[in-house]
Amino acid sequence: SNAAPVVYLLPNYDEYTVGYTERSAILDPAHLGKMDARNNNVMSNIVVLNGQVVGFWKRQLQRNAVVITPRFFTPLGEPEIGAFTAAADHYGAFLGKSVVIASVTI
Repeated sequence: SNAAPVVYLLPNYDEYTVGYTERSAILDPAHLGKMDARNNNVMSNIVVLNGQVVGFWKRQLQRNAVVITPRFFTPLGEPEIGAFTAAADHYGAFLGKSVVIASVTI
């Protein structure tokens, strides 16, 4: 499919990740080791790309900006990074702050 990628920045304890004990539909089993001991990491904010959990993100609020630091399970391509940036900008607009994306880590 040539559909544009879609990214959502979900908060910790979001029902998308905590509503089900069986998460294989939203999380590649290869990435289970990157989750916590119970394989849910509800303490982390989740990055969802096209319905799949692909990493975590955290925020640091500043006076006029929000710094968003992603930690992806694997490198993302340019279209996916663009979708992540768009989601971050949307979140910043919601907060009424400019967005700074910190170094992407894997």
